[in-house]
Amino acid sequence: MDTRHEPATEPLDPDSVDDQRMRIGLVGCVKSKRSSRAAAADLYTSTLFVGRRRWVERSCGRWYILSALHGLVDPAETVEPYDATLETASSHERREWSKRVLADLHDRLGDLGQYVFEVHAGSSYRDHGLIDGLTQSGATVEIPTAGLRQGEQLAFYGRADLPGREPSPVGRSEQHADTRTSSYRALTEFLRETTDSEVEVTFAKVERIISRPLPASASRHRAWWANDASHSHATSWLSAGFRVASVDQRAGRVRFCKAPT
Repeated sequence: MDTRHEPATEPLDPDSVDDQRMRIGLVGCVKSKRSSRAAAADLYTSTLFVGRRRWVERSCGRWYILSALHGLVDPAETVEPYDATLETASSHERREWSKRVLADLHDRLGDLGQYVFEVHAGSSYRDHGLIDGLTQSGATVEIPTAGLRQGEQLAFYGRADLPGREPSPVGRSEQHADTRTSSYRALTEFLRETTDSEVEVTFAKVERIISRPLPASASRHRAWWANDASHSHATSWLSAGFRVASVDQRAGRVRFCKAPT
């Protein structure tokens, strides 16, 4: 792993978690990988990992990879291919690995009791202190594929009704889109009510305003904050007469300025 790379996300502001706690996905690494370095999200190539990734990208506000070699890895971090696995590690090594991951989670997220952790990983990753550590911290832990064999897991992740996606493209899926647009409308009202010509807010505050987590792409891709009226989230600030002037994704901050009239 490129040790010069700083974490792509800063510790979350505790106030960013609404009554419905933010969900954090934890996805176990797999043996099948690309032959050259890549962003961690793209390094693992097995059907199982791809299914897990697709799932948490829809169900969770943020997700991380559980790497047998590196511990907790942000999906955007650049990682070299490696052969380590917890399947052949001793119980002591697995416990030490779990302690390391829990410490990293505390560093990145703060109070773990504010979150729901959705774990998509095998027992060698879960059952040597990780789950116990999360629950002892007050977190809620869910293991959607607990007890399923690999073939059953593949079927589970291959389902058409992924989280956030309705099985039918008609009716209920339109309702989901309406809910998303309605959430961003709250940002429109917030900006309209300000008397300042320039407003700088944290991503956490934006999440409080819209009452749900921002998608992972808001922290990973500058293009998400483009002033492009073809996207509902951008319309929320454009219709209020503002434009995004700058974004600091590492610090999790965005600055809106009133558009010239």
